[in-house]
Amino acid sequence: MQSPAGRRSRPHVALIRPRECTGVTEFSLGLGYIARMFLNAGFEVTTLCRDLTNDPTAIFREKLRATDADLFAIGGMYGSYPDFIEICGLIREVCPGRPIVLGGALPTSEPEHVMMKTGADYVCIGPSDDTVIELAQALVGDGDARDIHGLCLRDGSGFLRTHIRAQPRFLDPGRDSWPAWELFDGAAYTRGTMYYPFTADDVAAPILTARGCPYSCNFCFQPMAYARRQLDDVFDEMEWLIDRYGVNAFYIEDDLFMLDRKRVLAFCNGVHTRNLRIKFTATARFNIVDRALLVALKEAGCVTLFYGGEATDDDILEQMKKKITVDQMRDGIAQTRDVGLFARIGFMFGQPGETSRHLDATVRFLKEIAYANFEPRLIYGCIPFPGTDLFKHCLSHDLLADEEDFYNRFRFQKRLLDQMPANMTAIRNADPMDLLRRANAELLAYYQDKAPQWIQSLNSELTAA
Repeated sequence: MQSPAGRRSRPHVALIRPRECTGVTEFSLGLGYIARMFLNAGFEVTTLCRDLTNDPTAIFREKLRATDADLFAIGGMYGSYPDFIEICGLIREVCPGRPIVLGGALPTSEPEHVMMKTGADYVCIGPSDDTVIELAQALVGDGDARDIHGLCLRDGSGFLRTHIRAQPRFLDPGRDSWPAWELFDGAAYTRGTMYYPFTADDVAAPILTARGCPYSCNFCFQPMAYARRQLDDVFDEMEWLIDRYGVNAFYIEDDLFMLDRKRVLAFCNGVHTRNLRIKFTATARFNIVDRALLVALKEAGCVTLFYGGEATDDDILEQMKKKITVDQMRDGIAQTRDVGLFARIGFMFGQPGETSRHLDATVRFLKEIAYANFEPRLIYGCIPFPGTDLFKHCLSHDLLADEEDFYNRFRFQKRLLDQMPANMTAIRNADPMDLLRRANAELLAYYQDKAPQWIQSLNSELTAA
C-alpha cells in the first residue's frame, strides 16, 4: 500500500468502535490494546467511537472522509453487526481502495460470512494484537498477507484462512502494553456506570487481569486461550487510571476472574499492599467459590460477583458443559450474600431437549433466591450464535440452514438475548418464546409485589422488558 504524495510521513490507521444495538457505551479494552500496539509500531492513530457519539450517517461519513487513513480497523461484538455493515459501506464510498480489517468475536466466529456481508478485506481471527500490526506493516511495505498467521483474507473469488496463530500464556507487562486510553474520551467512558451497586458518583473503568477461558460451554464462542497478566502490572495500571481519571471503581472484565484460587487471593493481598481504596466487580464460578475467597474479595473492595447459573437442572447443566451443579449454585449464592456481596446470576431457557418443566423449575428457583440483596432477574433466550456448539447442533438437526439464516432470524434489539432464533427445545405444541415471555412476566409481577421501591431504585434492565 503506497501513500500518495503529500500524505503523512507515518502510516495512518483509523480504529473504529461501532454502535451496539443494546445502546451500551463501554470502553473497548480490545481496541485500546490495539491502539497501543499501533502507537508502539510508529503508526499515527485516529479513533472514532460511534458508540459514544451516535453520529447519524451523514456526519459519520464526513468523519471517515476527514481521517484520510491508510487503513481502517473495526472491532466489535454480535450486537454491532448492523453498524459493521454500514461503516464498511461508508468507507468504501469515501475512501475507496483503502484496506478494511475486522476483529473481535463477531467476525472471528464466521469470518468468510462477515467479509462477504461487509465487503471487508481481512478478518483477524482470535486475539488481534500482533496479527493486525503485522498485517498493517505488510500493507504499508512489501509484505505478503498470506504469510501472516491468524488471518482470513480474500483470495481471488474466494477466501483464504492462514495458519492459526499461537497464543501466549502470559501477557506482556509494562506501561507500553496498556490500553491507549489517551486516544479515547476517557472521561466519558469512566462516567457511565453500568452495574449496580456502582452509583452515579463513581468513576469506573474496565480492566483485565487475564483473558480467555479454559471452559467450553456449548452456548459460548471463545476464540482465545487463557493468558494472564502479572498482578503487579495490573496494580500499576489501576494506579495510573486513578491518577489520570480519578477512578475509584473497576470492572474486572476477565472472562473468568475466579479461575485460580491462589491468584485471586494474591490479587486481594496486592490490593491491600498497594493501599488501593477501590471497589470492583468480577466474574466468578460456583464450582470454585468458597467462603474464604468471598471474605478476601469483600475486604479488598469487591461489591458484585457475576455468576453464570444458566439452568436449574443438573442434566441440562451437564449438557451445557457448565461443570457446576444446582446444589453448588444454591450454596454459592447463599455464601456470597452472607458475606455482603451482591450476586448477579444469569439464566437462560431454550437448550436442546428442554421442556416447560425446565422453565418452571428456573422460575421457582429465581423466586426461591429472591431474598436479602436479591436482583429482579429475568430469563434470557438460549441463542445458537455462529461459532458455538449450539450453532453446529442447529445445522446438524436442520434447525438453521447457515449463518445467513441465523442472522435473518436474529433481532438486533436493546435486550439482545430476549429471543430464540431457533427452537432447540423439545416443545412442539407451543411457542417456547411465548412461554418464556409469560415466565418473565410472572417473575416481574412477583418482584414488583415483593419490593417495588427497591426495583425502581435499581433502575435495572426490567424497564426494557
